[in-house]
Amino acid sequence: MSEDGQEIVAGGELITHARWNLKCLYCSSTKGAKFQCSVKSCVRAYHPTCALAAGVLVETVVDEQGYASSYQCRFHRPRRYNLQYLEDDKRIAEYANKLQPGDSIQARFAGGETDTPFVGVVMENCQSEQLVIIELATGYVHSMHTAN
Repeated sequence: MSEDGQEIVAGGELITHARWNLKCLYCSSTKGAKFQCSVKSCVRAYHPTCALAAGVLVETVVDEQGYASSYQCRFHRPRRYNLQYLEDDKRIAEYANKLQPGDSIQARFAGGETDTPFVGVVMENCQSEQLVIIELATGYVHSMHTAN
């Protein structure tokens, strides 16, 4: 980040020319660098700044060579788990307890008919009530119960 608060993209010279010519599936722009879904047969591409809103699951792990990332478009990301499994997973409650107002998150509606993730911004984290209130990118405010 620059001194005046502007975000700076570093390493642009390391991005191959082919990445600059891809079309972002979310915003339809060919400007800027994009990445593709990690599934070999998938050609869907996204700007890093469009990925969250597009439902892309970004996972970064430390491997023996440093960091490795996986990008799974909303069509290839893992399907939802059994709700009871999620309720019993303590990592979810730990994650939810760390959420702060202003954090961007992806989620899915429990028991919904669609598996499409949505993106939102945390408005309030009511830990004592196990409740996170988020504002969806559409402007709709929704509260989500967090597992204990």
